[in-house]
Order: sequence, then structure tokens, then C-alpha cells
Amino acid sequence: MLRSGLHRSTIARRATATVGVTFALLTLCVAGTTAGAPASPAGAQYATTWSYGAIKAVSYHGVNASGVPYQASGTVGFAVVLSESSGVGPVVSIEVTRFMGSSLSVLYCYPTCHAPTVTGSVTYRAWETTSAFANFTTNGTVQEGTPSVPAFALVNSSAQITGDLRLSTQFVESGVVERSRTLDVNVSGSDQVQFLTPLGLFPTDLIAGTTWSSTAAFAGEGSSAWSLFYERSGLSSVSLSGSLAVPATGTVSVFGGYTPGSNVTLGGTSFAAINLTVVGPFAVREGFLLVPEGSDLFATTAQPYSGNETGATTAVLSHLDVRPSMRTHLGIGGSEWVFNAASTNPATALASSSSGGSLAPAATGSDESPAIQLQGEPEPTSSYGTTQNCLENGLGCPSTGGPLGHPLLALLIGAGAVAAVIAIALVLVAERRRMPAPRYPNASLYPPGGAPGRSAGPDGTSPPATPPADDDPLSHLW
Repeated sequence: MLRSGLHRSTIARRATATVGVTFALLTLCVAGTTAGAPASPAGAQYATTWSYGAIKAVSYHGVNASGVPYQASGTVGFAVVLSESSGVGPVVSIEVTRFMGSSLSVLYCYPTCHAPTVTGSVTYRAWETTSAFANFTTNGTVQEGTPSVPAFALVNSSAQITGDLRLSTQFVESGVVERSRTLDVNVSGSDQVQFLTPLGLFPTDLIAGTTWSSTAAFAGEGSSAWSLFYERSGLSSVSLSGSLAVPATGTVSVFGGYTPGSNVTLGGTSFAAINLTVVGPFAVREGFLLVPEGSDLFATTAQPYSGNETGATTAVLSHLDVRPSMRTHLGIGGSEWVFNAASTNPATALASSSSGGSLAPAATGSDESPAIQLQGEPEPTSSYGTTQNCLENGLGCPSTGGPLGHPLLALLIGAGAVAAVIAIALVLVAERRRMPAPRYPNASLYPPGGAPGRSAGPDGTSPPATPPADDDPLSHLW
């Protein structure tokens, strides 16, 4: 998907000092709607509060289609806090605060990542915060084939969402930043949605092997807005903004299914892991949080700023975990999300950047991570702040899972290293007593040109051999 690689430049080195590139933190305000939330039922008291979420560190590496090695690390996660109250009759009210984020650091290097001459880096961080209120009823219905069955249904909702994306890309040769680019995006949005008839989400009694669907018309109001600051080294910066209204009317459809054997155990309780797809003019979180599409930083479809992204993460709901039988409350215990991170080779991205005040064309492809599955588990409400601090500020994050990530394995490796050092020391002492010391005592430990071998990529293949010195397919970029 990437059409060019990182190679050595044929131009002479600049004698001027390089100025380090940093993010220009964008603080532009974006407009939202002033519509208020649907009124809470009279006498509602939020006596039940629970939360769930997950956070995970990941790492991967490979060789892209142009033969350029890359290695990446990152963290993804989400946290949800729900407060519930039984309202009047069959009405159940929910207040939700939700956070989701992703960070990614990717290094492209040539000829290898152990001895690079030329490198390209992509540093990406994005997060969103959603606050919502919703009224549900236990008197809704969904269609299981021809007959309709009782279901938990969404009556109305309101939501507010804010998000930030910070992205930096650099092309470095022999320690000098040759080209760089930064992109900062702010999004916000709010909406208020009233269904003319309740939108059925899932049956109050779930039976394995069943599928269901429902459709309801809505009346809505609200808007989303975005603003960006874009800057490329040596060129003028660009500031752009835009907005999009929430449709005033329309329909939302739900398609669900409960596959036999697809239960998960959360906090010692079995939950049905149901498939739930919501189709309509909204971005959807947790199967029922409706937010403006234009404010979705993790969308699988292109956004106005997508053409300038050299890193991105998408997030899709895999399944929602609910109690098999529900009568008076919303029995959601967790959810699983699938994240996909991707990055674009900086040699391609920066070479194709347009000059002047326009946006760069969209990248033709990207190097994607393996799918990252993240199962939300019950957790204390205090974990919300921990997850937010990690993904927003990079503080208190979990370590990257990998061969050295297991404490016991690390201990064994450490003990083995100590034993090896002792054995080598004894041999060296014996050798020193037996013969005069060589001119370079550590020469055998540091052979000329030696470098650690690079492990095979995810597909099991080894990195390509170093091309001849006159092989420079990127010469047309200079």
C-alpha cells in the first residue's frame, strides 16, 4: 500500500543547525449545539453506579511493501461509568461518562532498525470524552423473524462529545530533520434525539441462537464541528474549520444476534455477548450512545482532516455484554471493542505533501497493526481517571506486552544473564593468569560491524538484504 521507501539522500548535507520540531498545541474552540438533555423522570435518584473498561499496551513490527522495516508500539483503551435510576413505570434512566483513546509511535528505518541511516517517525495520539443521558423502557419490542418480542428500548437521549488528535511526522537523515509535518485536530458535538416509537435494542429475555431487528423514526437536533492546525516544515501553516448539523429527522435501525456459546464471565457473573449493529446518521458507542458522526475521531470512514493523517486508529464494537434476562434495569456489564492502528511511511507522506495553503492529498495506503481486541471488564470508577491520564497524557500506562513483559520470564532471563556474566568473568580471569592480555581485551565481544539480528516480521519473513549503494528508488523525491 505504500509506494516508496526510506533511502539515503544524494544531496549534500546542510551546514545549518536543525531546529527541533514540536507540536503546536491547538486551542481553537469548536461550536456545538445548546440543546439540553431530555428531562430526567420526576423523582429519579441515581442509586446504582458501576463501571467497566480496559487498557492495553501493544507492539508490532514488519516490513512494508517497499521493503522498509518498521517497528511500532502503542496503547489503546476505554472506560465507561454508568449511573442508573428507575423512573416512572417501565422507564429506566441512565447517565453515562465514557472515555476512549489511542496512542501510537512508529519508526521506519533503513537499512535496518538496528543500524539506521535514514529514519521516519509517526507519533499519533487521539482521545474522546462523551457525556450522555438516556431514557429506556422495558416495554419496547424487536422483531425475531415475524413475531415481535418484548425488548429493552431507547426512548430518547442526549450526548456531548469532545475529542483531540495530535500527530507529528518526521523524516530524519544522519541525525538531521530533513522534513516534518504536524497536525492538530479538535472536534466537538452534541445532539438530542427523540424517537417517535421506542427503538428496540435487545430482547428482555435473550435466547441463544436468535437474531432480531428493529427500526424507529426520530426527531433530532444538534451539530458537530471540527478545527485543525496543519504545518509543514519550510511552508506556511494552515488553519481550517467546519461544522455539520445533525439531521432533523430520519430513522435508526438495530440488528442483533446471540450466538450459542458466546457468553463471557465478568465479575463472576455470566453475560450474553451479543452482536449489536446500529445503523443511522450517528456514531454509536456501547450500542446505545448516539453522538454526531462528524465528531468521531475513530471512524472507519474518511473525515475532512483524514487526507493529512499519517497515523490513525479506528474502533468498532465487537459485542455488548448484557444479562440474559432483564426486567427493571439495563443489565450491561461490559463490551468488547476492536481497534486497528495504521501508519503511513513518512517518505511517502512528506514527499506527497502539497505546498501552499491547501491540504495534502489522502495517503494511498498504510501499514496496519494486527486487530487489537479489548474486552471491557468491571473495574472501580477510579480507573476511569487512570485510563484517561494514560491515553491523554501518557502517564501511568501499562508496559508493552512482549517476551520480556512477563515478570517470571524477565527474572529468569536476568538470573541467566548474571550467571553468564559470572562464568565469563571466571574464564577471563583464568585466561589472564595463563597468558598476557591482548591489546584489545574486549575485541571478541564487539566484532567490527556487528549488530543484533532483527527478528522475522509477523508473516515469518526476514527483512530484505541491504540494496546496492547505487539503488535509490527515491531519487526522484530530491
